[in-house]
Amino acid sequence: MAEEQLSESQIKQMIGMLKAMLPEDEAKAEKSVATAPQATKAVPIKNAGPDYRNNQHYNKFEDMAERNMYKQDTEIQKKLSQYDPVPRTRQASMVDAKCRMCGKTETVSAQLLHEGAARYKCNDCARGSG
Repeated sequence: MAEEQLSESQIKQMIGMLKAMLPEDEAKAEKSVATAPQATKAVPIKNAGPDYRNNQHYNKFEDMAERNMYKQDTEIQKKLSQYDPVPRTRQASMVDAKCRMCGKTETVSAQLLHEGAARYKCNDCARGSG
């Protein structure tokens, strides 16, 4: 594809069309900004610290509607639910596993041994480093 170059007169014509589309207030504001840049004084940013009302910490969340929304959710859920929760049909298979750190043998669910029984680490050893 050949790149199309715009002539200076075409560019001026497009600028004039765009200015005509702007409201008069914005066009005047643009001219004043373009001609005379104003120096702005640096305003310090107010620290968004805690809000105190009546010399006590004020919790804005207490005024929000979201504070009590969870109560409505459970009421609606009870009305909409057609069936009671179904009891488990499968039993978890338990396996004896030996900790690779301390050597303690524990009975744990087979689902916890995704890397195999040889890589099992008990909770006491898992909390420590290593």
